Amino acid sequence: MICAARLGTNDLEAAIAWWKEQKVDLWGVIPERVGIAAGPEARLSHEGLEGYDAVLRRALRGWH
Repeated sequence: MICAARLGTNDLEAAIAWWKEQKVDLWGVIPERVGIAAGPEARLSHEGLEGYDAVLRRALRGWH
């Protein structure tokens, strides 16, 4: 999984291409704007949790 990525950037595309060349499974990308929490006193972000949950489900399906 790649976290805190800026979607649509050349750096991200290059990173994904490199990992694929290395035959490493990439289950998802979590954008930087999708945070889990804004700080220790903040509530958890539903959008962030859903993003991580979707990637975790893909990872678990691919894990043997």
